[in-house]
Amino acid sequence: MKSCCPSFSANTSGRSSRHRSCSNRSTRATLRAACSFGRRQRRRRPSRPFAGFIAAHNPRADQIEFLNLIIDSLTEQGVMDPARLYESPFTDADPLGVEGIFKDAQVIELIDILNDVRMRAVAGGSKRRLVMLEAPCYTSVAASNLPTITFMLPQARLPLIALVVVLTLAAFLPMLTAAGVYGGALDPSFDPGVGPDGPVSDIALQPDGHVIIAGSFTSVGGVARGRLARLDATGALDPNYAVGAGADGPIYDIAALADGTLLIAGNFSSYDGVPRARVARLDSSGALDPSFDPGLGPSAAVLALAPLSNGDLLIGGTFTSVGGVARGRLARLDASGALDLSYASDAGANHGVQSLAPLPDGSLLIAGDFTTYNGVPRGRVARLLPGGTLDPSFDPGIGPDGAVYAVASGPAGSAVIAGSFRTISGVSRPAVARLAANGLLDPGFAAPDTIAGWGQALFVDPDGGVLVGGVRAVGAGLTNGVVQLEPDGSLTPGQTGAGGASDSILALARQPDGQIVVAGRFTLYDSEPRARVARLYGEPSSSKVRFTTSSLEVDEGAGSVVIALQRDGGAERRVGVQVRVAGGSAGPDDYNGLVAPLGLAETSNFRLTQVVPQPDGKILVAGQFVLSDGVRRRQVVRLNPNGSLDPSFNSGAGANQIIEAVAIQPDGKILVGGDFTSYNGVPHGRVVRLNADGSLDPSFDPGVGANNSVWELIVQPDGKVLLAGDFTQVGGVPRTSVARLNDNGSLDTSFAPVLGGSGAIVAGMALQPDGKLVIGGQFSRVNNVNRQNLARLNADGRLDTGFLPPSMNNLVREVVVQADGKVIIVGLFTTVGGQPRGRVARLNADGALDVGFNPGVGADNVVLDAVPLPDGGMLIGGGFRTVGGLPAVALPVGAPRERWGRRLIPARTIRCGISRCSPTGASWPQGNSSL
Repeated sequence: MKSCCPSFSANTSGRSSRHRSCSNRSTRATLRAACSFGRRQRRRRPSRPFAGFIAAHNPRADQIEFLNLIIDSLTEQGVMDPARLYESPFTDADPLGVEGIFKDAQVIELIDILNDVRMRAVAGGSKRRLVMLEAPCYTSVAASNLPTITFMLPQARLPLIALVVVLTLAAFLPMLTAAGVYGGALDPSFDPGVGPDGPVSDIALQPDGHVIIAGSFTSVGGVARGRLARLDATGALDPNYAVGAGADGPIYDIAALADGTLLIAGNFSSYDGVPRARVARLDSSGALDPSFDPGLGPSAAVLALAPLSNGDLLIGGTFTSVGGVARGRLARLDASGALDLSYASDAGANHGVQSLAPLPDGSLLIAGDFTTYNGVPRGRVARLLPGGTLDPSFDPGIGPDGAVYAVASGPAGSAVIAGSFRTISGVSRPAVARLAANGLLDPGFAAPDTIAGWGQALFVDPDGGVLVGGVRAVGAGLTNGVVQLEPDGSLTPGQTGAGGASDSILALARQPDGQIVVAGRFTLYDSEPRARVARLYGEPSSSKVRFTTSSLEVDEGAGSVVIALQRDGGAERRVGVQVRVAGGSAGPDDYNGLVAPLGLAETSNFRLTQVVPQPDGKILVAGQFVLSDGVRRRQVVRLNPNGSLDPSFNSGAGANQIIEAVAIQPDGKILVGGDFTSYNGVPHGRVVRLNADGSLDPSFDPGVGANNSVWELIVQPDGKVLLAGDFTQVGGVPRTSVARLNDNGSLDTSFAPVLGGSGAIVAGMALQPDGKLVIGGQFSRVNNVNRQNLARLNADGRLDTGFLPPSMNNLVREVVVQADGKVIIVGLFTTVGGQPRGRVARLNADGALDVGFNPGVGADNVVLDAVPLPDGGMLIGGGFRTVGGLPAVALPVGAPRERWGRRLIPARTIRCGISRCSPTGASWPQGNSSL
């Protein structure tokens, strides 16, 4: 996955913890978005971001990027600073910029977005216009066709001149989708046409992209194929796979081996006219392998097989003997197909064995509709030792109340099962469940009760994420027969819901590129004809959209010019692009806010909340995402200084919900907070501490933790941890939106401020060098003393009565303490102490309004963050269109205001403040502007 807008760089130094005095302000590289307010139950944080993306393929450190940061500059007096409009000249050496002035007939490289999009402009004459492609924004909503980009041109007020826009032939817009998220939409590039004429029971993937299918069919696309066939990467029948007459009965299970051979099992008695009793091995061409012959073989159907690394083969089914030797529905064959008499499954299971899962230590998970194994009670799931005897340390007790059709090994020795059951030992677990290493129900994995249908197929990721075939999540609108679950059993966000398979899904497999091949009884998928086999988008490979023309010339007064886009391969997704016209020598009226939005529904699959540099140059990135770069990572990753994933940092299953706050301790340990209730499968109440390698630190135990969202974390010099957010309890003890933990995670009972007011929250806080804490948010009292949305606490949590701020008429979103002790506040307020202050104000060290800083009407919408500048001015960022009535720099017009913005990155050189994707998808490119 590639990043989706221009790059940034940020010079950082000192501690990376969230200490908020100006002296180490440069260590804080966090990014946040604007807010929507509501009641306390899972209320969205004012700063919760809408979407973000991380580079997963060939990333670089300067490509951790977002969209739509509006940034502006205020002077020390709080007025717009026209000298800081961050205009960068366009040169070959410096291709990034916001606006620029052409020389006559000068060829300039306008912008390099997404690493491989280049747009060149040639201008001439005295009246110059610059058409600027701001940035693409990608969503995961399927689309039937591609739109066009319309470049809106201003009306010429001087003699018309020609503007030539040259789009290089190699100019591509990489398709950005949520890596690691199984979208579930139909892949139109894979189509078997008429396809098999009967059900497909199993599929096997080959390294070259071919797909082998098996089942009860006798033809594929009208061509005779006896229950086995091979399709190419497009879904077409491979005529070179020589199955001959094939099997004379249904094939239920197949396994492709590394040498190209194939094992098949079912209820057949011959293959291509040669006797083979229910088990056979084929060579790489599809012909029967004569060196593998089970002889009389199993006495009844073989429903499951599992090849072992030594060449042996385990089989399970409904048979009671193999070659005339008693074997209770489970047996082991050697590499020649002969029965292995040393495998102790003679009594075996008392009913059918439907699924097998060998484990690395040689033991075996079996599942089906049996209730005993070798005479010992086992409720439909059992674990066997390498010799076939029952493992007494694994006992599910009563177990599932229905058949188990699929079993797979999960993390930490667990077993994931799917089937027709609705409960496990009396506890509701519809169709899918996870058993702990001892066989008992794992309470850390609970799929929604709205799951309906029978789980027929499973795929389990190394981190515990589960893909289930054959079920639906009716309450969530997921009716397509394939459902993805998080490691805790919750539904993975962003799945395509309605449509899907018209009948049962019996098998699924994930390709190396993340696409999902499904098979079963269906004839339609997403209302499109798909005869019993289809491919779905999952973890998508890159898909690209390109311009259909390499150059375009248009008169300046033409009004608009349209350039069509063409999609090349991959997902058929909607793309959002925003363009605007910028002027060189033209006046503001020529280019102010002329925007052509492109794109439709937005998606919130990915949210990026924190980008925190470590002292060693590595970068922690957190939020709500699933990232795949060979290994799935959830909610938090660490990048090397060159932007590649740091494989030494692995948080396992990670947080089950969004991470909102990150703070790094001096010893390298990492505190994270957010909305999660479990971390790496272990219950945790919204705050945990990680070791430097990403593993959970068991020495930090906050007990039940916070009962609602944690939005901010600050590590004090003494190692104690400050929390802020939307909670009312910490560790079961009342704490209203602000609390302090000891170094071991326990609640610091000596720090107990009480905030009052309806739905009191703390949205921002800053720790002063003297240990006092400035808090901002939405509250009316602190320790029963009136304080409207801003207060300062002493180090023991008591109200600092010497800090007397005026009242703010709306939320204070963020607080910043300058080096001189003055306090910057930003948010949604429009008055401070009755004086107009448009969403940004500065207070003196005693809390009084700093009348020397007066932005007047200020910003016209929320301000989310501020960075003090050495000359006494500041940078502000947020969702505003204007400041002091003047247009904001790099204004992306038309995007939803309530979801804009991120925290600013303080540095002497700013390359790009990054933000979000929206239906109108804009970015703010900023080129090497010295502050």
